[in-house]
Amino acid sequence: MRIRSIVVALLLVSGSTPAAAATRAHSPRAGAAATRVSVWSVQGLDGGDTGDHLAAAFKTVPGVVDARFDLYASELTLVLGDAFTDAQVPPLVARAGAGVRAVPGPGQGRYLPPLAYPAGADVALLTRTGAAVGPLERLRVPNRTTVIDVYADWCIACRPMDASLRELARTRRGVAIRKLNLARWDSTLAKELGPRLTALPHLVVFTPDGRRHEFDGATFGQVAAVLRW
Repeated sequence: MRIRSIVVALLLVSGSTPAAAATRAHSPRAGAAATRVSVWSVQGLDGGDTGDHLAAAFKTVPGVVDARFDLYASELTLVLGDAFTDAQVPPLVARAGAGVRAVPGPGQGRYLPPLAYPAGADVALLTRTGAAVGPLERLRVPNRTTVIDVYADWCIACRPMDASLRELARTRRGVAIRKLNLARWDSTLAKELGPRLTALPHLVVFTPDGRRHEFDGATFGQVAAVLRW
C-alpha cells in the first residue's frame, strides 16, 4: 500500500493517471533515450524501503527514463528525458511524506533522525559508523539487564523497536541499552557479528546473571519475553 500511495501522489502532481502509468509500464516509451543524469540527496525519509518505493514511483512519471535509490547514501539518481526539468523533482519527492525533501547533488542525504531517550536513561550509542566494538559480552553492564540494539538509520523496522526501547528505558529500572549503528551490510561491525546477523533489528539481551539471548530480525515481543525472567 505504501508504494501505491506514493505512485498515485506523484502521478497526480505530474498530471498523469494510474491508467496511463499502467500503459507506460507495459509498452515501450517513446523517446526513451537518456539525455542526462540528475543526482539528488533525499532528506527525511523513514527508511530505505520508502526510498525504493520513491524510485519505483518516479519510473512511472512521464519524462523519467530510469530512477535508482542508493540505500546507504539516501540519494536518488534519475535518468531524464528532454521534457523533464530539475525543477520538477523537489515537489515530487516531497510527496513521499511530511518533511521529506530533495537537495540537488550527492553527499547530503540523511534519514529521519531517531528520537531522544528519556533523561537519565542508561543508554549509549557505541558506534555510529559500523565500526567494530569487540565481543558483545564486554558491553554487558554488571547486575543489569543489558539490551544491545543493532540497527541502521535506513532500517524502517528498527524505528518501532527503538520506540519500544525508549518506553522500556522510561518505565523500567535496571535496564541498560547499548545502540550499535550497523551503517552498512558490509561494515566492519557486520563482519564482526558474523553469520548470526541476517536481518535488522538484531538484538542481544544479557540478563543480570549473564545469560545471553539473541534475536535476528527481532520484535519487541521476543525481547519482552526475556525481560520477564
